[in-house]
Amino acid sequence: MLRTAGLKCLPLPTQEALFRKGARLTNTLLSQTQLGAIDWSRTKAFSTEMNTLPAIWINLRGRDPNGIVAPEDYERLRDEISAELSGFVNPETGQRVVLRARRREEIYHGPYVGLAPDLVLEMNLDNGYTYTCLSSRGHQGRGPIRALKRGERAGAKGQSMNGSHRRRGIFLFANGHKTGSERLGTLSIMDIAPTILRFFGLPAPADMDGRPIPEIAAG
Repeated sequence: MLRTAGLKCLPLPTQEALFRKGARLTNTLLSQTQLGAIDWSRTKAFSTEMNTLPAIWINLRGRDPNGIVAPEDYERLRDEISAELSGFVNPETGQRVVLRARRREEIYHGPYVGLAPDLVLEMNLDNGYTYTCLSSRGHQGRGPIRALKRGERAGAKGQSMNGSHRRRGIFLFANGHKTGSERLGTLSIMDIAPTILRFFGLPAPADMDGRPIPEIAAG
């Protein structure tokens, strides 16, 4: 509360400068924590071990600061990693851990595709539960898959499972006028922004992905 009150007393440009500085410091600390122990001279691919976006990055020469993978080997390495992931199974159940590994260009488009991970992973389900990606902490001799300890199920960030994302979600909308429920069919998260704009009578930019949802956009 004191921090929020103090920030409100500062001019807006000063608030923005402090926010940017804090964001850079946070990103630096996060990078050092997740990637600081990696020997880049021997690393062809790596993961940031995030539940929100399980992914694989290629340490590509000419793109990454310490890249060692030659550009001509890029596609071959992506194929090899995808094949290895398809055979990655839970030793207790025999089920695949990764449902599919998709190339970034299969999912994204536009001028910023190059900022996305080289392979985006969709984790499989284990009896309806999602696999979670915890930090490996560089332990030697420990298998890649294990059951969570009781204390790791509490959801404490940095100490246990901090949640994960699934491809399908739930969408709810209420405008105070309509009653009952309607089936809206298959929606995309990209439909939300143009729908909100249309609902308030504003045009969506021509290059915006998604479409207005008719049942909602009409108001």
